[in-house]
Amino acid sequence: MNLVPVYLGAVPGRALVDSGAVSSLMSSNMYTRIGSRSNKIRHVQMEQIPKLVTADSSPLKTRAVIDIDVKEGGVSSPFNFIVVDNLGFDCILGMDLLEQAEAIVDVRSSLLHLFGGLTSVPMTKTGNHVVVSTTATVSIPPFSEAVINVKPNRNHLKGNYM
Repeated sequence: MNLVPVYLGAVPGRALVDSGAVSSLMSSNMYTRIGSRSNKIRHVQMEQIPKLVTADSSPLKTRAVIDIDVKEGGVSSPFNFIVVDNLGFDCILGMDLLEQAEAIVDVRSSLLHLFGGLTSVPMTKTGNHVVVSTTATVSIPPFSEAVINVKPNRNHLKGNYM
């Protein structure tokens, strides 16, 4: 599977990268988690919520269409998700999001490159890997070395790492 860690609003989750999905979806469980922890959900007013079917033509029960900030690999951008029941993942990143983010799915190296290579996110079977980011904006001159403070996206083993 191609799972990547994401933040939807400020809530961490795991997303399936699915180039066969036309639309990006969010589980109703994730929607509830976000609603209980933040007020970052913006509902999109539509005359009719899209009717969706799975690959085997089974209907998906849709609840709402929302606009929320999606953070992948340290880069955040707003995007619309269709909230559905009985989704096996926190969310599915479909072709609509992948196209908007100029994504390149590199199967050989198991990386998802976004925004013209601005960021790359490892794809794994669990989506539970640790991503580190700098604690402040830094500039490192070419051909130099630096020690930089970083923070992980989730708690890992205690200790100092290099």
